[in-house]
Amino acid sequence: MDEGEGPVVVLVHGLPGSARDFRYLSPHLSGCRRLRVDLPGFGGTSRQGRRVWTIEDRAALMLAWLDELDVDRFVAVGHSMGGPIALALAALAPKRVVGVGLLASPGLRPHQAFIRGRVVRLSRLMRLPGAARIFAAPLRRGFTAAGFSRQTPMADLAVAAADAGALDFVRHAARIRSVTAPTLVAWAEDDRLVEPAIGAELSAVAAAGPRLHWPTGGHNVQKTHAAALGAALSAFSAACFALASADDTGRADLSG
Repeated sequence: MDEGEGPVVVLVHGLPGSARDFRYLSPHLSGCRRLRVDLPGFGGTSRQGRRVWTIEDRAALMLAWLDELDVDRFVAVGHSMGGPIALALAALAPKRVVGVGLLASPGLRPHQAFIRGRVVRLSRLMRLPGAARIFAAPLRRGFTAAGFSRQTPMADLAVAAADAGALDFVRHAARIRSVTAPTLVAWAEDDRLVEPAIGAELSAVAAAGPRLHWPTGGHNVQKTHAAALGAALSAFSAACFALASADDTGRADLSG
């Protein structure tokens, strides 16, 4: 979906998820062009015959997609597992990503739901032929307990389970510490999937930028706090592009 005009904000959904995850937030993002897409295996996008898509695979594919759209600079905003993808985009293309938004994102270490769900082990199982059918009932129970809708298609749950274990927390933590683009971090205290301690740790280590913290709102803060988050992201994006333009002017003056 391609909405609005102005500086580009790319909205990256989690696993499972789709472009629809930002349907409440997008109208509150003013003065910018919003791009949102279904990642491989979700919504209207096929898995393209691959057993697993890593965070790096998805980031590389998104950069290729943005190339096709002739998008140069942008702010990358990721929800949940979209957070690591947004950071991977910033690491892959530091001159193009002028800002990063991390919404209820995984952090420096595995969160409790990741550990309790034995995600890495489940991920390997879900890559086997027929696994989605065999493990359908426990897979549904696990995602429902984590706060996902019972209406989420089983195919999306299977893809999410297969790919979630591909997140390398050591590499992800290194990116959190190394990405220098201004970073907005948002989380809620009652998130049942990524506990609030993760958000607090991420907030302390990520590059400077706004920190949004609510006592309630659950895992989907882009829905429950759409208006407040939209206003903050709009201001943040404008500031990021202004800073990037100022840097360009400074480099031009030096070169002159």
